[in-house]
Amino acid sequence: MRALLLLVLGLAAAPLVKSSVMLDQDDAPALVQDLGSQDPGRTRAAWDVLAQGGDGVFEACLTGFRDASRIERVARGKLLATQATAAQVPQVLALLDDPAASVRLELSQVCTRGDLGAAALDLRVAALEHIARHDNEPGIREVALGALGSLDVAAACETLGRLAREMVHGERGVAAKALPETPRAAAVVAALVADGFAADVTARTPSDVLAAVLPAHGFHLANATEGGSTAAQRAPLVLGLRHPDPDVRRATAEGFQRMLARLRTLGQVPRALQLLEDLEAQGFDARVTRYHRSLLALGSAGDAATAKAAAQRLRHGDARRGAAAGLELGDARLWLFRSHYLEGWSELTLGHGGAARAAFSRAWDVIDAQLAQRLDLEEVDGLNRAHMDTEHQAALVLVGLIAARLTEGDAIDDPELLELARQAHTLTLEAQLHFAKLYGEARSGWDGLFDHELSPYRLIFNAVLRADFDPDQRLALEESLGRILATVSPAELPGFSVVATGPPHVVDPLQDDRRHGLFQQIRVWRLEGVQRAKDEMLTRILETVAPFLVPEDDVDMLRRLEQHEAMLVAGMRDEVSVETLRELRLPGSQALWLATSLRTEARSRDSRRVAESYRADLESEGISSAWYYLGQERLARADLAIGGSYTDEDEPLRAQEVLLRALGRLEDLERRMAETGASATDLAPTHSLMADVLVGLAVNSNVKLGRIAEALVWYERAYTLRSDEFMGVLLACYRARMGRTEEARALLARTKPGPGTYYNLACTHALLGDTNEALKFLDLDLRESHTSRPSRNKQRAWASEDPDLLSLREDPRFQELVRPR
Repeated sequence: MRALLLLVLGLAAAPLVKSSVMLDQDDAPALVQDLGSQDPGRTRAAWDVLAQGGDGVFEACLTGFRDASRIERVARGKLLATQATAAQVPQVLALLDDPAASVRLELSQVCTRGDLGAAALDLRVAALEHIARHDNEPGIREVALGALGSLDVAAACETLGRLAREMVHGERGVAAKALPETPRAAAVVAALVADGFAADVTARTPSDVLAAVLPAHGFHLANATEGGSTAAQRAPLVLGLRHPDPDVRRATAEGFQRMLARLRTLGQVPRALQLLEDLEAQGFDARVTRYHRSLLALGSAGDAATAKAAAQRLRHGDARRGAAAGLELGDARLWLFRSHYLEGWSELTLGHGGAARAAFSRAWDVIDAQLAQRLDLEEVDGLNRAHMDTEHQAALVLVGLIAARLTEGDAIDDPELLELARQAHTLTLEAQLHFAKLYGEARSGWDGLFDHELSPYRLIFNAVLRADFDPDQRLALEESLGRILATVSPAELPGFSVVATGPPHVVDPLQDDRRHGLFQQIRVWRLEGVQRAKDEMLTRILETVAPFLVPEDDVDMLRRLEQHEAMLVAGMRDEVSVETLRELRLPGSQALWLATSLRTEARSRDSRRVAESYRADLESEGISSAWYYLGQERLARADLAIGGSYTDEDEPLRAQEVLLRALGRLEDLERRMAETGASATDLAPTHSLMADVLVGLAVNSNVKLGRIAEALVWYERAYTLRSDEFMGVLLACYRARMGRTEEARALLARTKPGPGTYYNLACTHALLGDTNEALKFLDLDLRESHTSRPSRNKQRAWASEDPDLLSLREDPRFQELVRPR
């Protein structure tokens, strides 16, 4: 076995270097024959040339296909599947009766070729359905089901719906899960869900299929314009939570959460709140509806009074109304914790520091008792994950106590506040250790805590209009909290100045026995995780049919894992050091979030100050090789914040300079990631951030520099990287600006207006001459998208200068809207 691995490594000595030999049509047959050679070097050389394609390769692979050896047929099948033209697809499909499963698997890949578009689509769908129903190899049947989902066309979705009803237990659930979460599958999912609760028991969708589609059902329900507005539409959520199958109950809960998350993304918070009220009235678990009502009211609607009332009602005696017997929606103690915790942030937002502190203290008593259960000692993954989440929630309570005491007037350098921060940091390390034990990945940081749905950065430190929470007070609290947390873990929170002094074991994790020990344990489990990943990759390589068919990326990854393992083994000989901390703890984003909040509140200079401090801290400490990509991404985000502030400050040339630097960082990052074999999914976050930078350049060029043609170039490039709702409205705006009105109106017809798109909708309608619509959306933007008077006045000033709104400037209604107040 080891000899085979060495052979593979030898054949891929330069894994990223491709053959540049040009294929002559007459050479193809001989090279195809070489695929069956006993000489590994010869087979690799032939493969490298044939894989590039060229005249004659397809016909040479097809000739004598059935008489070739199995290994040769695997190689030929891969070439046929990847190089067939639309007209040649039927010839590939005709070979799917091959006796070898590995050959059929390669040939079937022709069915999922995105570059073929709609060519031979019916044939490919039919072929995949035949494989899914009749192939004698379960693994290939499963691959065929996944391939049907990847096609994402109506015919494939309808086929998966039939298979979900007709296949045997196990496989029918795979068919249901393969349904894509796109409009093409919405009707199929809705029918399966509706039939899951049919009056005729014999006609019901099987439980395993129902559990597979309920999460997507919640997503589709939110996307439908009137989704969830009738009792019949809500019934599956109510009945699903009472279903006898625990998998169906869990899937229903997931579908419910996905529905709410999607509604938040769409900016339809009032609709979400109404759905919660209707669901509770219909018999849905009242604990769940009140919990999410409190979350939404506080974090999305900015209504602390409603959030407080919902949180208090969460612990009332009737809160269990609608809960099914044995329903696994969390321990009663955790519901009590959530009640006190959300009440604490609601009170703080209302300016009641003492009441907030009391509520957080009650929440701590509850969560501390939950921690004492030590579910991490149980050898059950679900319980271990639950304990990890409890540790995060406990850390959040401590953060809440710090915030409440700051609101009451406690000094930022109060030793008791620093001790609370040290305890919170310790809890995040304990959660990180448990995560490393479960999954092998050991790197984490404050972002891992503050991404939680109960994080104050989701509940109060966000761009939501709050009538009872002064923005200056909120921003001061956000900065003070960052400084306190940075003091107990200085390298983890760049951008914040630490408080003056503190005990050594508080301000230096290496002098704290508990935290020092946790870092040591984390790196042990990090090494084990790398070794586990290496063993899995080695097994995958050794299971490949032939050495020359091993993906070069797999070989390269194995080498990287071996090198990483050797580095970690060597590092284990040294004591835990500052460098260890920098490798295991990722730099937090909290200062960048603060910079965003400051800019939103028209404090662009302060925003730039924080972002520049963040960049300086990160650059002075250096980017660790353990998180190089993340470090470059953080620097680009800092440059984006700085460039945006310069645009606000009427310094467009400096803005362009900094934004171009951010773009350069991201282009270099994209290139490096592509060179290491990063997939489109891996590159998506980088592309999304790059799109933000390009939009920043476009806005700066259009509004501040008056370079409309240049702005269009920046924006067109941004749209190729990300085409979400926001970008679609911007595209309509640019099309309108170019006089392409029909295209602009077609794009607008596909748009769902929301707070994130109101302003650009106003610009687009103004450019199209729709004065009333433009004024309507500008009014909506000022009322719903801006959190305070400074924020609204900043937007008014911007609108008064925006060339896209030039046609409105003489309208008295516009003049009134943009008048500072």
